[in-house]
Amino acid sequence: MGALHEGHFALVEKSLQDCDYTICSIFVNPTQFNNAEDFEKYPQTFEQDIEKLQQLGCDFLYAPTVADIYPNGLETDDIYLNGLDNILEGKYRPGHFQGVVTVVSRLFEHIKPHIAYFGEKDFQQLTIIKYMVNQLNLKVKIVGFPTVREENGLALSSRNMRLSTQEKQDATILYNSLLFAKNNIQTYSLNDLYSHIEKEFSNSSLELEYFLIVNEVDLQEPTTMDGNAKLRALIAAYAGKAANIQEGEKVQIVNVNNGERLETYTIPGNSGEIILNGPAARLVQKGDVVIIIAYAYMTPEEYEGFQPTVIFPNEETNLLQ
Repeated sequence: MGALHEGHFALVEKSLQDCDYTICSIFVNPTQFNNAEDFEKYPQTFEQDIEKLQQLGCDFLYAPTVADIYPNGLETDDIYLNGLDNILEGKYRPGHFQGVVTVVSRLFEHIKPHIAYFGEKDFQQLTIIKYMVNQLNLKVKIVGFPTVREENGLALSSRNMRLSTQEKQDATILYNSLLFAKNNIQTYSLNDLYSHIEKEFSNSSLELEYFLIVNEVDLQEPTTMDGNAKLRALIAAYAGKAANIQEGEKVQIVNVNNGERLETYTIPGNSGEIILNGPAARLVQKGDVVIIIAYAYMTPEEYEGFQPTVIFPNEETNLLQ
């Protein structure tokens, strides 16, 4: 989807080694985002991507428009995936993988490749694409490529551009968790492994979404720990500041439940939390719906594509629109 990094370049280099011609596609696919803000903020470095692909010797770049891929509007194909799209990542991002298989199948239709390379970083995606190719009887060989990592073990990802240096360092818990599972899979039960990882994350700035040991083929948890089984450890977590609100930043809080309005400042908290000082916190109870009014820190690129959500409360803090 662009914002290419060394992981993408490794795929291109593998194709250059194996194939007569190499085609790279760049397309930020709107139907695989279940969060509009994530789509709007997805990093795009198109000119730099072109330059690097030329340096690598890539033969062709296919960069279609949304209309090229979705001529009849943003509707996804209904492709049977045997439930692979409803677990793990799909459980938390409903509809995501239907968007993925729709765009990949249409790219295959346009390009008609003999071989297509995908990174193992998104292992569920790789598994689903293999299943789709078999389901639709497409004449393309899917090749997975090992995850390319930074020196600290963090998997290379375009979204890493949105992390601070400290957040990148904190994110090493992901790789460390995978290593722990690999080194202890024969001596720990699955439940003990899961408990250990969850405990580690309880002391981390990252919020664990899931950690599971699964079979490679069907992504299901193994019923027995057969030493010959091909297993994968899959992990996902949230990293980054909550809503880009910084420590010590002045904010206004509008409590929709009780009508209270207050002005305060934030104090340090875990990722996904906004922590207020004591006197202000007494005006907000757990479970209240609140509106947070604050400045946002953005890069010029983020600001250019930013579309705010506008709301209109009345004097009693009831939402009019």
